[in-house]
Amino acid sequence: MDKAEFVQRAPIYYALAISVALLKSEGPMPEFKIRARFPHVDESSPHEEGTLLDRWMIWDRAVAWLMARNMIKVKKDPFGPPMLSQGPDFEAEWNKLCKDEEMPFSTYYAADLSDDWLVPALYSVENHFVNMDVKVEDFDNPDAEWTPIKIDPEDPTTKNAISSLEHVIEEVRSDNGYSATHPHERDHILEGLQGTVEKFKSSSVSPGYVRIAIERLRMLSLRFSGTLKEIAITAAKAAMIEFAKKHFGECLSYIWKWPF
Repeated sequence: MDKAEFVQRAPIYYALAISVALLKSEGPMPEFKIRARFPHVDESSPHEEGTLLDRWMIWDRAVAWLMARNMIKVKKDPFGPPMLSQGPDFEAEWNKLCKDEEMPFSTYYAADLSDDWLVPALYSVENHFVNMDVKVEDFDNPDAEWTPIKIDPEDPTTKNAISSLEHVIEEVRSDNGYSATHPHERDHILEGLQGTVEKFKSSSVSPGYVRIAIERLRMLSLRFSGTLKEIAITAAKAAMIEFAKKHFGECLSYIWKWPF
């Protein structure tokens, strides 16, 4: 397995773990409790606490993937931890995924819904992450995903996508609180959005850059849920989806299949 395949597949295992926690819970769960359900036991450092779901770039993709399928809902609070609960389509999507032989959900189901299979799988994800020296930037290799196409800069969907992304970028850059509390996440998001805008303005863009923009916008949606910024973020997501439907109709199944 190379890094590109790891980046695509690892979030599905996090998504499975989150789903299992909610499946076996009697109600909503705070994010930290879901993580803590899968502790990372390091025999070389027994006093160091950690979980098997600590890689934030994988976690964020997993949450976005589940939200896109209406499997989970996330409730943010100004002071308390995020609360995750089953979404309206949780049961139907769970049953569908458990029948999809390409997904780890089906293997977990075949293992009689046992953590005896899931926990070693999560350890394997973590070991691959460390041994392959995976970095944040490894999650951003958009041109390798699909051949870029030429676009008309005067096309209404293109202009709308650019203007809506630039509006969100300005909103994020001007938020001093976000910069102070989550500087690395902020820089990661801005880099992805700005890179997509630059590709749009070059009149050549690939579905990978569209996916990256949607991924970053979903991360912002989680962070700014219930705030005024959510309006601009939602509008930008809609603009990106409209552009994708018009220009990448034949590969939309690819864009939506994996986490974004």
